Amino acid sequence: MNHAKESSVHRYWFDSASGKIETEIKQDNKPVYRASLPALDNTYDLLATAYNFRKFDFNKLFVGQKVPYRMLIDRQVADLFFRYLGKENVKTRNGKEYRCHKVSVYLLQGDFFREGEYMKIWFTDDKNHLPVQVETEVLVGSVRALLLEPKSMKYPLTSQIK
Repeated sequence: MNHAKESSVHRYWFDSASGKIETEIKQDNKPVYRASLPALDNTYDLLATAYNFRKFDFNKLFVGQKVPYRMLIDRQVADLFFRYLGKENVKTRNGKEYRCHKVSVYLLQGDFFREGEYMKIWFTDDKNHLPVQVETEVLVGSVRALLLEPKSMKYPLTSQIK
């Protein structure tokens, strides 16, 4: 049985002047993939997408509502959605508890994820909309991330349960 670790590096260059996204993906034992994709309005990579979700006024959404977004994932630009799942309290490892808005994120099959709503994110129920917890299934198992200590917030952390 071969237990060799595989890795990949995804690099993207957004050029609004030309309206293109240059992409380069390096994977072990494979030729480097390069392509030029259209830079459609409101297209973000995975990390920028997560931060962009924070701008939504979750209090105006109803449970089950789908909110569209556009994301660059692996080798394509895709129109996807997240689904609002309502409010839920989350306790972090340091024992602090927060009132949160929970969403499920629809992702496409790619180098890391299965297609479907396998990613869940809990955002604080205040103006900060901090991601307190993220859980997702990946092709080799699952990942869970918890906020340890919020710092340098723009607004008071009114979602923390005392």
